[in-house]
Amino acid sequence: VACNSNRAWCMTDPLPNDPLDNPDLPLDARLFVLQSALREADFHRRLKACNHAYDLGRQAETVVGDLIDLAIYDPDSEVRERASDVLCLQRREVKERVARELAEKGLRYMKDTLQLSARNLNRSALHTMRVLGPEYGMPYFDDITHLLVSTASVARRGAAECLGTYGKAVTDGEVIKVLGRKLIEDVNAEVRKACAVALGQILEGAGEHIKDAEEEAEEERRKLEDERMRLKAASSATEASEVPESSGEPGSAAAAADDLDWLPKPKKKKKQEKNDDEMSAAEICVRYITIQLKNDKYGIVRAACAQALGSIGGKIIMSQAESLFVCTLRDECRDARLAAAEALTKLGGLYSTNLAEVLGMSLEGGEDAQSTKLAAEQALSQQGEYAVPHAGKLADALLDVDEEVRLIAITTLESFGEESLPYSKRFFQIALHDNHDYVQQAALHALAVLGGKLDVSEYASALAEAMQSESVSVRWGAMKAMQVLGAQSMLPHAPLFVEFLVDDSWYIRRMAADLLVELGPAAADSTKEGLIEILDDADADVRIAVNTVLSKHGVASSDSIKAVIEQVRKEERMDVLSALMETIGSFGEEAALPYLEDLDLGLYSKKEEFRYATTKAIAKLGGDVVRLRKDHLESMVSNDKSQRIVDAAAEALKHIGL
Repeated sequence: VACNSNRAWCMTDPLPNDPLDNPDLPLDARLFVLQSALREADFHRRLKACNHAYDLGRQAETVVGDLIDLAIYDPDSEVRERASDVLCLQRREVKERVARELAEKGLRYMKDTLQLSARNLNRSALHTMRVLGPEYGMPYFDDITHLLVSTASVARRGAAECLGTYGKAVTDGEVIKVLGRKLIEDVNAEVRKACAVALGQILEGAGEHIKDAEEEAEEERRKLEDERMRLKAASSATEASEVPESSGEPGSAAAAADDLDWLPKPKKKKKQEKNDDEMSAAEICVRYITIQLKNDKYGIVRAACAQALGSIGGKIIMSQAESLFVCTLRDECRDARLAAAEALTKLGGLYSTNLAEVLGMSLEGGEDAQSTKLAAEQALSQQGEYAVPHAGKLADALLDVDEEVRLIAITTLESFGEESLPYSKRFFQIALHDNHDYVQQAALHALAVLGGKLDVSEYASALAEAMQSESVSVRWGAMKAMQVLGAQSMLPHAPLFVEFLVDDSWYIRRMAADLLVELGPAAADSTKEGLIEILDDADADVRIAVNTVLSKHGVASSDSIKAVIEQVRKEERMDVLSALMETIGSFGEEAALPYLEDLDLGLYSKKEEFRYATTKAIAKLGGDVVRLRKDHLESMVSNDKSQRIVDAAAEALKHIGL
């Protein structure tokens, strides 16, 4: 089959005159074209045909046979998956046929030939069976489970994934045990992972219904005691009817009752391990999962085992909580540690206090306890509401020398909402002074979450000091903190933002411009003088930024128009001229009328960009400005070669009813 690495080609560049792309064809013709494309050698065409079939949905029923063949036999995974998606859209009867043919052609195929590989056909059929779901797959349950012992790892993995998708529909205890055995015996890590995930899905919530050995012994003792008391009461009633008075002598009711020593007396049994024959399938699998959690050398398998234990839950997992706790702190794989921590959370935060204690001790241990510190903090971050009482320990981690520890502490405390309010000052210090920008960003985000609950006055002096710092990161952090705290904190520093427009650091300049734009007219009085001073700065980006801010001020800075016009007369860069014209347009009609002749420089310019910017400015000014230039605007509508200028001139004339 022809193959091309540019797999997006068929989605973006249709062939000229490709009948697949002709929506005007009648349905029967489209289906004929579609069927032909599904059988072509080029996988691009087959994939494209599958996409068209997906768009047709149930109308593509006539090509279901071809789609089944593609889902099983096609060498390209994208084509197989897309064909499976189309099959899932069909009617119930069609999907039953699909499942039947998948079983016959794919699940039961066991021969390897030069043309066909059994493992590939098994894998393809299992994928489509999984997508179809248990309603259509369970009738072929035996065919699926048979592949759990296939010699091909892709087939074993596919079978486990398929059974996992069916979830609680799988009730056969023997099959569950097979999954458990494959978890500990299979040589392929991906198969073991799939088995662990499948067991978690199949046994989800089953832990609540499984009794451990101690519970069973207690129930047996209770039954024996109840039986003893029942028989004793019955015997007492019989003797009482025969002996008028209970004298306590031999033969009395009390003595008769005491003669029931033949009844087995309940004895407290020692808790002991049950063998496999005495255990349910779920209990056996929990034991296997725990073994692999401790011993498997692959992190992906250990992570899947931890997730499975959390999914099973219940009292039976309580006995494995210690293994999960050890995994949260000691496992080399981060995903396994987090999965184990999440499983502990599902057990009601059983070890949250222990995790907080470990975190506290490791914070005091410095660099020597680095791995434990990170593991404990990551685990605590997964505990949700159970971690809130230990916020103090996480706040201590905000002062740690390791940036990853600080980052996790910030994000965890942030998730507590108002509970993190007492630590906002630490967030603030990190936002200003941390040496890592991503940690600064996290602290700023935490401050933003707290929002209006912060008292801005508490931070005024620290902000003022930080704004004067020689450190670029500190100045940037202070400006971002002001943005988070709102206009109330930004306004006093607006003139300083104007100075920052010419800062050596480009991202300080950009940040200053953003803040001034955000403040808008509220900062006009305190900033327009400083803005005019740098209106002719040598850096074109600065000149554009100044005009962007002035245009946001609008009428509030209209008395600056003379300086803007003077800059228009000498400006050479077109992007700056466009920004200048936008600024003039925002100053209003009254301010612009005395400078109409200067606007003519743009209206009559040979440069299209300049004409366009000027025409837009006049349209924005409206009123008398448009009336005084009515004739030329009408000429532009009739004669200008640029459609966007024609549209802008027409928009301007609408202001005077033309």
